Amino acid sequence: MTKYFDRVLENTVIEPSPRHPASQAFVDAGKELDLKEMDFSRGISAGVGYFPLNAKGRLRQSSSVTYLHPLANLPRHLEIWTQTQAAKINIESGKAIGAETTRGPIHASRAVILTCGSIQTPQLMMLSGLGPAHHLKTLGIGIVADLPHVGEHLRDHVAAPIVWETHAPIAPWEICPFEATMMLKLVDDAPAPDVLFHFGLRIREKYGDDPKLSVNGPAVKASPNVTRARSEGQVKLASSDYRDHPLINLNYLSDPYDMALLLKAMRFTRRLFETKIFQSLCKSEIHPGPDVQTDDEWASYIRSVCETVYHPCGTASIGHVVTPELKVKGIGNLYIADASIFPAMITTNINCAVMMAAEKAADLIMA
Repeated sequence: MTKYFDRVLENTVIEPSPRHPASQAFVDAGKELDLKEMDFSRGISAGVGYFPLNAKGRLRQSSSVTYLHPLANLPRHLEIWTQTQAAKINIESGKAIGAETTRGPIHASRAVILTCGSIQTPQLMMLSGLGPAHHLKTLGIGIVADLPHVGEHLRDHVAAPIVWETHAPIAPWEICPFEATMMLKLVDDAPAPDVLFHFGLRIREKYGDDPKLSVNGPAVKASPNVTRARSEGQVKLASSDYRDHPLINLNYLSDPYDMALLLKAMRFTRRLFETKIFQSLCKSEIHPGPDVQTDDEWASYIRSVCETVYHPCGTASIGHVVTPELKVKGIGNLYIADASIFPAMITTNINCAVMMAAEKAADLIMA
């Protein structure tokens, strides 16, 4: 796979994170606990350091920025429709021949490639009659292919934040409020770090004014996540109407392994707070607060605040739904090239791995 990562890096600008003073305090606190400072752009192992950012200055190097812009340089045969939703894959004689969209039908002379992501790829497949037969029948959708694993095996990096009040207001950050990270190997025989921390210079980047994480003054947080979470959820259809949002059951913490790791990670944050350098940054733990001590108390807190890191994957995975060539089983001319194909959760943030999979998919489809 190395050549595909190299190809992504040929197109994507990777820059080091700025070093905000609070982020540096987090890194130094990890070093005070004998963690090795790591350059995570060069490899993944237990330690503390900074995220490499797919950014150019203040502009995130998304797949759109990296592969589509500037639009004037796109090849003439590539036509892009924005503000357009696919409603159904058209299939005839067991082969994908196009799609119905909100702008009208599209005909495919060679192949259809799904890149809707781990939520909407299985949604579109099921709307098209590709999925668990028993589920589709209950919604009156005709069965084109009984693919029982479509929408199943949904995995994510489940996280839970711990919040500290700081002695002084946090100065503005340059690019991203999440610069520093810590990777821990808490299970001795783990093949790689099993917990990844995002250290946050702000508290409510996701859920607005959630009272569970309310603060009265300046604060920072650390959110450990389970790098290879074992809990699995599902994506199902709410109806046969493409305009209805799918039903997403993340099923967090259903596997005891995930909770056990988060309990260990949360207890590690108490050691972090006790370091000399972190004491100079933070004056008290706000959430969950020092009264939380037992495993049951920690588990109750984790369940009340656990959150997504926006890394869903696995809902149309290799082996279950697609072949190693990324072809949908039983259907001709239909490929998938997004995170839904992942057969397992990867240890780190998944953005680069998704683009790598797309690079490999391009080779497979063009072969």
